[in-house]
Amino acid sequence: MSIVHVTNLTHIYGDRIIFQDAGFRLLKGEHAGLVGANGAGKSTLLRILTGSLLPDHGNIEWQPNIRAGFLEQHAKLTKGTTILQYMEQAYDRLFEIEKQLNRLAEKMADAEDNLEAILKRYGELQSELESSGFYQIGTKIEDAAQGLGFTEIGLDQDIAALSGGQRTKLLLAKLLLEEPDVLLLDEPTNYLDAAHIEWLTGYLKNYKHAFLVISHDEHFLNEITTVTFHLEHQTIKRYSGSYQYFLKEYVQSRAQAEAAYAKQHREIKKLEAFIDRNRVRKAKQAKSREKALSKIKRIEKPTDSYVPSFSFKTGRNPAMTVLKTENLEAGYTVPLFKPLSLTVKRGDKIAITGENGAGKST
Repeated sequence: MSIVHVTNLTHIYGDRIIFQDAGFRLLKGEHAGLVGANGAGKSTLLRILTGSLLPDHGNIEWQPNIRAGFLEQHAKLTKGTTILQYMEQAYDRLFEIEKQLNRLAEKMADAEDNLEAILKRYGELQSELESSGFYQIGTKIEDAAQGLGFTEIGLDQDIAALSGGQRTKLLLAKLLLEEPDVLLLDEPTNYLDAAHIEWLTGYLKNYKHAFLVISHDEHFLNEITTVTFHLEHQTIKRYSGSYQYFLKEYVQSRAQAEAAYAKQHREIKKLEAFIDRNRVRKAKQAKSREKALSKIKRIEKPTDSYVPSFSFKTGRNPAMTVLKTENLEAGYTVPLFKPLSLTVKRGDKIAITGENGAGKST
């Protein structure tokens, strides 16, 4: 059963065609990866699926009552809310049902004629909480908090004090706890350390619903996916298998396409040469060859995706010292690191490493 069915999708950005009559189906419970060259339209496709971007043409049909979950990059994080309280918001609906149960329990003491109706409703709500895993909420939150590194920070930490990367991780944690029918994730490992990626890998492998994930982490994709959608030349092609399976099949299909094009190209050249040589001497045969040539369905030449390149000319070499700091401090209410003095020389190749929230982006 299809969760979402996309047909005849066409989208143009400026003078560039991103999709041209593309289509695909994502099935219930399917663990899919979305791959393609930079600029192929992966993030654009997710934005179209979420409704934040309208295509120029085509249909996106979602199965009724499907809950699709995606990271809201501009979600409001209110000061005065702790990490734990924000994670608990994933279960607002269940906490509201618990409140209804408590109100019904209070009514039972004074109920007379309608006691039976109250008991029936109480039983229905109790069953809904049990089937929804309400009594395992604490365990689920603790698992996500530990897996994504919030235990070290402290769940009583005010979310206003979190760094940009930590906020993105918190949004991801809440999204995973909500367990939507389909997850739409764009580079979810970007702000994660190796240990957090390992936890997320295990979580997604065991995720009971569907997801569609964009990632440049090939190992991560290969571990979590059973289906791969490849974006190339404005179309979407489905491969039923892991990322490694896709790579193998893609190389093979590309070789077959190139061989088929080369063979047809030789046949066309041979026919054209015969026609040119025999237009007068063997006019009837030449006419027959022309007719055969016109009926050939031309195979398009396989082409590589366009890779832009840049070069910049300078009038003179820059100074040897590119950057220098003395006793630099930066942070929010308190500095993120000790006073920093450093010198960057022309040609230096520098990596900045550290735990999430240590101040790398700052």
